[in-house]
Amino acid sequence: MSTLTAAVETRIVALNSQLEAARHAYYTLAAPIMEDVAYDLLEKELKSLVKANPSLAHLAPVIKTVGSDLTNGGRVAHSIPMLSIENFYDEASFLAWYDEKAMDGHATVVLEPSAMV
Repeated sequence: MSTLTAAVETRIVALNSQLEAARHAYYTLAAPIMEDVAYDLLEKELKSLVKANPSLAHLAPVIKTVGSDLTNGGRVAHSIPMLSIENFYDEASFLAWYDEKAMDGHATVVLEPSAMV
Protein backbone atom coordinates (compact mmCIF):
# COMPACT_ATOMS: atom_id res chain seq x y z
CA MET A 1 0.00 0.00 0.00
CA SER A 2 1.38 3.38 -0.96
CA THR A 3 1.73 6.23 1.49
CA LEU A 4 -0.94 8.18 -0.41
CA THR A 5 -3.40 5.27 -0.29
CA ALA A 6 -2.75 4.81 3.43
CA ALA A 7 -3.38 8.53 4.03
CA VAL A 8 -6.63 8.40 2.05
CA GLU A 9 -7.73 5.28 3.93
CA THR A 10 -6.96 6.95 7.26
CA ARG A 11 -8.92 10.06 6.25
CA ILE A 12 -11.94 8.01 5.09
CA VAL A 13 -12.02 6.11 8.37
CA ALA A 14 -11.74 9.36 10.36
CA LEU A 15 -14.49 11.08 8.37
CA ASN A 16 -16.78 8.07 8.67
CA SER A 17 -16.22 8.01 12.42
CA GLN A 18 -16.95 11.74 12.78
CA LEU A 19 -20.12 11.47 10.74
CA GLU A 20 -21.35 8.40 12.64
CA ALA A 21 -20.78 10.21 15.93
CA ALA A 22 -22.64 13.26 14.64
CA ARG A 23 -25.57 11.13 13.45
CA HIS A 24 -25.77 9.30 16.76
CA ALA A 25 -25.75 12.58 18.69
CA TYR A 26 -28.38 14.12 16.41
CA TYR A 27 -30.80 11.23 15.88
CA THR A 28 -30.41 9.15 19.03
CA LEU A 29 -29.43 11.64 21.70
CA ALA A 30 -31.21 14.70 20.23
CA ALA A 31 -28.03 16.63 21.08
CA PRO A 32 -26.22 17.76 17.90
CA ILE A 33 -22.45 18.05 18.17
CA MET A 34 -21.84 20.02 14.97
CA GLU A 35 -23.57 22.51 12.69
CA ASP A 36 -25.38 21.23 9.61
CA VAL A 37 -22.92 23.03 7.35
CA ALA A 38 -19.95 21.33 9.02
CA TYR A 39 -21.64 17.93 8.68
CA ASP A 40 -22.44 18.55 5.02
CA LEU A 41 -18.85 19.56 4.26
CA LEU A 42 -17.44 16.44 5.94
CA GLU A 43 -19.94 14.23 4.11
CA LYS A 44 -19.09 15.90 0.79
CA GLU A 45 -15.38 15.29 1.39
CA LEU A 46 -16.02 11.64 2.29
CA LYS A 47 -18.16 11.06 -0.81
CA SER A 48 -15.48 12.67 -2.97
CA LEU A 49 -12.74 10.45 -1.51
CA VAL A 50 -14.85 7.32 -2.01
CA LYS A 51 -15.70 8.30 -5.57
CA ALA A 52 -11.99 8.75 -6.32
CA ASN A 53 -11.11 5.52 -4.45
CA PRO A 54 -14.03 3.09 -4.93
CA SER A 55 -12.04 0.17 -3.53
CA LEU A 56 -12.19 1.93 -0.15
CA ALA A 57 -16.00 2.38 -0.15
CA HIS A 58 -16.38 -0.38 2.44
CA LEU A 59 -14.68 1.95 4.94
CA ALA A 60 -17.48 4.53 4.60
CA PRO A 61 -20.80 2.83 5.41
CA VAL A 62 -22.19 6.09 6.78
CA ILE A 63 -22.70 7.43 3.25
CA LYS A 64 -24.95 4.49 2.38
CA THR A 65 -27.54 5.28 5.07
CA VAL A 66 -30.04 8.06 5.67
CA GLY A 67 -31.36 9.12 9.05
CA SER A 68 -31.11 6.89 12.07
CA ASP A 69 -31.58 3.22 12.82
CA LEU A 70 -34.44 4.00 15.21
CA THR A 71 -37.86 2.64 14.36
CA ASN A 72 -41.17 4.19 15.30
CA GLY A 73 -43.68 1.81 13.81
CA GLY A 74 -42.60 1.86 10.20
CA ARG A 75 -42.83 4.13 7.22
CA VAL A 76 -45.59 6.64 6.66
CA ALA A 77 -47.29 7.02 3.29
CA HIS A 78 -47.71 10.70 2.38
CA SER A 79 -50.52 11.76 0.07
CA ILE A 80 -48.30 14.60 -1.14
CA PRO A 81 -44.63 13.87 -1.89
CA MET A 82 -42.12 15.00 0.70
CA LEU A 83 -39.40 16.69 -1.33
CA SER A 84 -35.94 17.34 0.03
CA ILE A 85 -34.58 20.83 -0.43
CA GLU A 86 -31.08 19.45 -0.59
CA ASN A 87 -28.51 21.50 1.28
CA PHE A 88 -29.06 25.17 0.61
CA TYR A 89 -27.28 27.92 2.45
CA ASP A 90 -28.53 30.95 0.55
CA GLU A 91 -31.81 32.32 -0.77
CA ALA A 92 -30.83 32.15 -4.45
CA SER A 93 -30.20 28.39 -4.30
CA PHE A 94 -33.51 27.80 -2.56
CA LEU A 95 -35.41 29.94 -5.07
CA ALA A 96 -33.88 28.02 -7.97
CA TRP A 97 -35.00 24.75 -6.37
CA TYR A 98 -38.47 26.17 -5.72
CA ASP A 99 -38.84 27.33 -9.33
CA GLU A 100 -37.98 23.80 -10.49
CA LYS A 101 -40.15 21.86 -8.00
CA ALA A 102 -43.05 24.18 -7.16
CA MET A 103 -45.58 22.58 -9.51
CA ASP A 104 -46.45 25.83 -11.29
CA GLY A 105 -46.79 27.81 -8.07
CA HIS A 106 -49.27 25.37 -6.52
CA ALA A 107 -46.96 24.05 -3.84
CA THR A 108 -46.99 24.75 -0.14
CA VAL A 109 -43.51 24.92 1.33
CA VAL A 110 -42.70 24.84 5.01
CA LEU A 111 -39.18 25.96 5.91
CA GLU A 112 -37.44 25.38 9.19
CA PRO A 113 -34.04 27.03 9.48
CA SER A 114 -31.36 24.90 11.07
CA ALA A 115 -30.16 26.04 14.44
CA MET A 116 -26.45 26.54 14.88
CA VAL A 117 -24.85 24.45 17.60
